[in-house]
Amino acid sequence: MKQIKYNVPKLEISKEERNTSIELMHSIFNVQSSSGDMDDMKYFIYNFISKLNDDTIYVDTDSSGNIYVTKGLANTYPCIVSHIDTVHYIIPDKDYLVLNNGLEFFAIDLADRKPTGIGGDDNNGIYCCLDNLMREDDIKLAFFVDEEIGCVGSSECDMEFFKDVSFVLQADRQGYNDVVNNISSTEMFGADFLDAISDDLENYSRVVTYGGMTDVMQLAHNGLDVAMANFSCGYYKPHTDKEYVVIDELILTSLLFRDIIRSAYSNGLTNEFYREPYEPYVMSDWGTNYKRAYDLIPEDHKKSKPECSHCGSSLEYDESTDANYCFQCLDYDYVN
Repeated sequence: MKQIKYNVPKLEISKEERNTSIELMHSIFNVQSSSGDMDDMKYFIYNFISKLNDDTIYVDTDSSGNIYVTKGLANTYPCIVSHIDTVHYIIPDKDYLVLNNGLEFFAIDLADRKPTGIGGDDNNGIYCCLDNLMREDDIKLAFFVDEEIGCVGSSECDMEFFKDVSFVLQADRQGYNDVVNNISSTEMFGADFLDAISDDLENYSRVVTYGGMTDVMQLAHNGLDVAMANFSCGYYKPHTDKEYVVIDELILTSLLFRDIIRSAYSNGLTNEFYREPYEPYVMSDWGTNYKRAYDLIPEDHKKSKPECSHCGSSLEYDESTDANYCFQCLDYDYVN
């Protein structure tokens, strides 16, 4: 299988603005957070918003620990979501060093003198949320807990928060070029929304494709009938100690969100998109979610190829990315 490569457009912002973006990224990447242990990231988000000293921003939470942010007073809002857990083990802060070489962010475990995960999945999404919070007058954000263990937070979220959103964007996919419109046979947006944002997608060298499980899929399964999409956002080799983040690709993703809001958002209007009601057939844990598909694979085929660390299906090697791809999860597996 070959992955088509597209050009990444040149980032055209001032050096000062780019440096400010890098400072925000560094502050986010410096906070370690994993499923079940997210308090430090929650504190960071609350503290960041508090320091904005903006009385038009209202922050709330729910019993699951999800964080909801509303800025402005509007009839409808554009909405950006992210999750606040990663899959990396938390190491002592004194041993965790976040570095960038001007092009990429990466992290080092000083105790073992080796690379460690930087949590771009989904710290990059947190960056896009907070960056656009500062840019927009009217916007909603949701920060979900425990996505990495089966979209736990978004499956239990307060759907009343989304009753006045116009559309939902998420930055939770590796690479740069993808705009995910189909997740496990759940369509995320239709022709009208695509028409509204098509020029933006072309300007940012984005292509519509299939993708893996994340929170916007869960919101669709919860019954949210608006256009939604998940975007690649510049992280690579997620879920591994070799993970890194390409700075300009992340900035471009956040700027794309800004331009999509300009193109597709109008106060009082909703980008409606109706889906057939979702009928769940699996449990919430990722590993058991796709066991049914794994059980259908012939035994000799299971043994002939590496198995997906998420669902157990056979992986196909993609030499263009030097990684194995799972056609069941519709994503790369850097563990196996």
